[in-house]
Amino acid sequence: MRARKAVPRSAAGGRAAAPTVVPGTSEVSQLAWARRQAADEADALRAARGAPDAERARLLADLATRIEALLAALGAAGDAGTAGLARLACELHACDGPGSPDGARLDALWQEAIRVLTGFAGDASPAASRAFWKRSQRA
Repeated sequence: MRARKAVPRSAAGGRAAAPTVVPGTSEVSQLAWARRQAADEADALRAARGAPDAERARLLADLATRIEALLAALGAAGDAGTAGLARLACELHACDGPGSPDGARLDALWQEAIRVLTGFAGDASPAASRAFWKRSQRA
C-alpha cells in the first residue's frame, strides 16, 4: 500500500493537513513522502514571506503542529535526520499565543524554518528536482 496522495484541508486557515502514512508502507516511501511534505511547507513559507508579523507567527505556530504530525506519522522511519525538525517544532511553539515573537526574532524563526525544512527535504525540493532534469537533458 502507498501513502495517501490526497492532502486534506484543515479547518483552520485552509492549509493542507499532514496526511497519515498508511501502515505497511515501506520506510523509504514514508521518508520520501515526509521529504516532499517538508519541501511543500518551505515553499508555502517562501510564498507568504510578505505577510504581516501576526499572520506569519500564526503560520509558524500551525507549522509546528504539522511538523509534529509528520514526525509521529514517520515513527521509526524518521529516526535518521529528523532531530532538526523536532527542534524546529519546539522553537515554533513560541509563536503560539500571546507574547509571540515579532520583528527580528520572528524573521529569524521564519528563516530557520525554511532552512531546516529545505535541508530535510533534500532532493525532494522543487529546485533540486529542476536541477536534476536540467542535468539529464544536457546529457
